[in-house]
Amino acid sequence: MRLLWRMGGSAFSEPSIIAAAASGVVQPAARSRSLSSVAPRSIMNSVLDLKHIWLSRLDAARQVHEEAARELDRLVGEWDHGLLPDSSGLELIRQARRREHSALDEYVRVLRTCTDLVVHGKLPE
Repeated sequence: MRLLWRMGGSAFSEPSIIAAAASGVVQPAARSRSLSSVAPRSIMNSVLDLKHIWLSRLDAARQVHEEAARELDRLVGEWDHGLLPDSSGLELIRQARRREHSALDEYVRVLRTCTDLVVHGKLPE
């Protein structure tokens, strides 16, 4: 089934309802035999809930990345001051760099998903 919604004078299909819900009041378009009976308010609430979930995930991913970056900076600082042994210190720095890089990759992935959802109205897969 295909849904159509009306906001102002324009009609929107299901994917664009997310963007429309974020920008104002969304009202159902005139009904036809193929339209669903899903209420606009429940769709808007679901969209807002979904945005809240993904923005929370974004904040958590940012915090994980910041912590990994601080740890890497700490280890590099200790290395620079001669506080880490040569062989094990380099390995600790490599491991911290991999964790920081992995955390950055996750942050960017979640940021893309949030941007797609909030800006473009695209649902996450």
